[in-house]
Amino acid sequence: MNLLFTGASGFLGNNVRPLLEKIYDVITVGLTQQDNYTVNIAREVPALLEHYDIVLHAAGKAHSIPKTNAERQAFFDVNLQGTKNLCTALEKVGVPRTFIFVSTVAVYGCDYGVDITEEYPLNGTTPYAMSKRLAEEYLQNWCRNHNVVLGIIRPSLIAGPNPPGNLGVMITGIRRGRYFSIADGRARKSVLMVQDIANLIPLLVRKGGIYNVCDSYQPTF
Repeated sequence: MNLLFTGASGFLGNNVRPLLEKIYDVITVGLTQQDNYTVNIAREVPALLEHYDIVLHAAGKAHSIPKTNAERQAFFDVNLQGTKNLCTALEKVGVPRTFIFVSTVAVYGCDYGVDITEEYPLNGTTPYAMSKRLAEEYLQNWCRNHNVVLGIIRPSLIAGPNPPGNLGVMITGIRRGRYFSIADGRARKSVLMVQDIANLIPLLVRKGGIYNVCDSYQPTF
């Protein structure tokens, strides 16, 4: 089967793509010249050339705190409008069998919690959380209307080689000897190794559904 992968040139994509290529024929959509389709889906509808069996939509905006209205709007442009533009493109070449969306546990709006289930209210109020939640809602309606199997994963902190965001800042701080430890480092964090996402894809293709995903071991800071 062929798989259309958005965001394949990012942190998640660089680590997951080599593993997926062992199973699927992978075609990528992204911002680099190395992508099969070089396009900014936040601004335009990609001109796809063929039908795809599976779509893995990992392109998104994260890892920043907006300071202006324009920066806030960027989350909705990428995470929500980008999703809509992708779906419009898929309608033109035939909808896929399965659509898999990489969301986030941020949709819950929880600063802490234990064993939070997928039924927990989606109370996230940051632009990141709200744009991902709205994208989830749009995809649920779109997939229902087009008879597409929908898989949504809500990962915890994703770890792996050269990570972005707070984890990358932490690693840089430790290397420079300037790591700021909070609560003596005893606080625990749910973490998911980025490569494990590749193992979830075949399961989601068959089953669909919405899942919180993390490792079974939650390390301390």
